[in-house]
Amino acid sequence: KFPEIDMWIRDQWILQWLTSEPSLSSEDLTPYFYFSREKLTDISSVIKRLSPEAQEIIRDLSSLSEAVRNNAFKKAKEISSTDASAILDELIEKARNLEDYSKEDSPLYLAVKWIKERQELSADLMSFINTLPDNELPVWIVTKLESVLKDTVQHPTLIQFLKRISNSQTATKALSKAAKNRLAKIMEGGN
Repeated sequence: KFPEIDMWIRDQWILQWLTSEPSLSSEDLTPYFYFSREKLTDISSVIKRLSPEAQEIIRDLSSLSEAVRNNAFKKAKEISSTDASAILDELIEKARNLEDYSKEDSPLYLAVKWIKERQELSADLMSFINTLPDNELPVWIVTKLESVLKDTVQHPTLIQFLKRISNSQTATKALSKAAKNRLAKIMEGGN
């Protein structure tokens, strides 16, 4: 089924490693897998190779309680960059499957808030947002993105986004107006 296996079983180092102690054959190692850009076909897509800490944060971000969600955001700086990226990927995947982004507890909103805590991932979020149809974007996206991206390296990307939405033929009038207003304030140097 997997041609790589033939190559591996001929490698002496891998054979020696597989027979070394302690034996892990009876252990469930799925909580120790980390997210990667590659897809694993034999591991449940629900697990998505998240560390136990990342799994807990994802559960907390999905909570109906705002206090629980806020505590999850506080843990953002304590986890590895791999986990932080995996959590953003999970939020983006959930957002991708939504039809309505308007709620402020939606995965899209949570992803924007996540970027406030882990700004190094803001380019990934903006790449995703730029794939969404303009007519589906909520009005709050303008002010929330501005609040997390101003004074960052992604500020020029924010400006491009606001220009695009301002001139969009498909964005709602409210969204287009909000983008124009924020863009004008930014260009004036004001808040």
